[in-house]
Amino acid sequence: MQRLVRCYLSLVLMLALTGCLQVELYGPLAGAQIRITDLRTGTEVVTGLSSDSVNESRARYALDVWEALGAYLQLALMGAADIPTTEIDGETLYVITVSGGRDQDYNHDQQPDTNPPAIGGTLHAIVSGAQLSLPLLRVNLLTEAVYQAVLPEVDILSDEEILDELNAAASLMLPDINGDKQLNYLDILNWSHVSHSGLYRGDPVWLERLAFSIRENLDAGLISYTGSDVLFRAPWAPANPDSPYARELAECLLPSLFRDLCSFGEFPLIGQETLTPDLQGIMDRLVVSHPWMAARFEQALPMMPPDILLLMRSLRAITIGANTRPSFYDANSGSIHLDADVFWVTRGERLTISTDPDYRAEFAKLVDFADLWRYVKDNDYADAELGGIDANGNRPIETVAQQAAELLFHELAHAADFLPPDEFSSLSPSLSPAETSFAFPSDRLSADQPLQSPELFGIASVLYQGAPISDQEAAYSAGQIGGWFATDGANDLYAYSSQYEDLAMLFEEMMMYVHYGFDRDVAFTTVPDENDPNVDCADYVVRWGVRNRIGTPHVIPRLEQTLAELLPDRDFTADIANLPATRSMTVGLDWCDNLDLGKGGASRRSATRYVAPAPEVLRRPPVHTMGGRKLR
Repeated sequence: MQRLVRCYLSLVLMLALTGCLQVELYGPLAGAQIRITDLRTGTEVVTGLSSDSVNESRARYALDVWEALGAYLQLALMGAADIPTTEIDGETLYVITVSGGRDQDYNHDQQPDTNPPAIGGTLHAIVSGAQLSLPLLRVNLLTEAVYQAVLPEVDILSDEEILDELNAAASLMLPDINGDKQLNYLDILNWSHVSHSGLYRGDPVWLERLAFSIRENLDAGLISYTGSDVLFRAPWAPANPDSPYARELAECLLPSLFRDLCSFGEFPLIGQETLTPDLQGIMDRLVVSHPWMAARFEQALPMMPPDILLLMRSLRAITIGANTRPSFYDANSGSIHLDADVFWVTRGERLTISTDPDYRAEFAKLVDFADLWRYVKDNDYADAELGGIDANGNRPIETVAQQAAELLFHELAHAADFLPPDEFSSLSPSLSPAETSFAFPSDRLSADQPLQSPELFGIASVLYQGAPISDQEAAYSAGQIGGWFATDGANDLYAYSSQYEDLAMLFEEMMMYVHYGFDRDVAFTTVPDENDPNVDCADYVVRWGVRNRIGTPHVIPRLEQTLAELLPDRDFTADIANLPATRSMTVGLDWCDNLDLGKGGASRRSATRYVAPAPEVLRRPPVHTMGGRKLR
């Protein structure tokens, strides 16, 4: 009893005492059950522990003393528990699991609630045994966010690596909370939503969504996503702090539930406000994880073709994030989310970006062929004249603008597919982008001029969606893939992953030809030994390949329909008429020896398996809409 009273005092006075814990959601959780288990083995080391109920907290004091404490200190005394440390090893990592209880400050007014809601889900924290012996630690929304991020990697990370991950998370979300002049996981363990909510670097909407998911005990996937947002979206901020859409940019991006969707009346498309977007209007709709990303985007956008501004009419917002990989279009919010790796200029900027690979890279290892592509101009790589990375690790803004244009043509094709200009006037102000019901341009393309190859649809589901592969599919050769591809109407294997990618790939290739004079190569080649450290172009032998696939006669009608749908105010008749004829690569030569289709024997460059970007692959769970359409 005496030790628990001292634990309470430490909550108020921060006295030095071992093993004092407070649990909270929005406010402290009174009457919650607490379990402490070994992270590695799952063995429960502390049983029968719970945070004090409100009545138990009041019972520590005379009524007049309790009332004299005031509402703020009353909240500080609730949700406490005394941790018995006799079974705790200082070097071991543990998981604290908090379930049930009632949220004593659900409405976040720093007053104990009269009818606090019951909590249906659980909160977690990963802590070391040494941390469990600290004077005060808290299980809170931030510890839950970090737990959700680390959990999938627990089996592959060492204890030291997990501790590094915990410390790194603090730098994304918080300043120095505990005043020790260090920014690390202890700041997360000391953070309180009651007293420190304003110190969380992210928008409060991310905290609210995670709290709601836990309170309502939603499925594990939703809690994982909302936790991920709390962690990785914390650095996000509008490129223009004074944007008239600052509130909408926080609340309307990356919806997880029907309740998160914003209507066109609340947050209109750019094209509903102007048919001629300009740079400032676009910057007002931009959110970034690092300020340099906004600066580079603002530099590069005026260097891109004006058609990109026209295509942005179908958007509500753009984000550029250090942890966004792959880039994607979100049909629920009407926004595109871009990988910052496209926009860096200096080595220092590049170092702020995640180096995690596209998760689909592993799928390519399941098949016995390589799917390669590149843009070329005058029988050389398209970016050769711009210059690559210099000796200092920097690259020119011109390279950024060109690569960003390629990405944006693809992403914006998705936006114009889901919200085409011809439909702007019919969009009800009461509906969200997820609730539209008209036919998409890709619907009509798929119905009028469908792709035919069942083999390519099957292999695309393996490569881009992670579907199980059959023995027959695993044995497909590059020549077989090329044979099926040659007679069908797509310009890239990725087109078989969905009708949306089919349309976007056609549009992207044509726009890069129209505005930059680039041709696009696509080939299916042999696969080198993945254990060979000296792989080069000679190991990628072309079994089928062409340049300028969109110039193929049976592809052109599909291209014409795509262009007319996505940019109806532009006439591409002359551009299509001037398309160069499709040229075949030489079967038996490698990928780099097929670069110069005029003379052959071009200088070799390193070849790698390419995994095409997947803007439509959403890391969100299905939003509960009424008939809303979702890219998968």
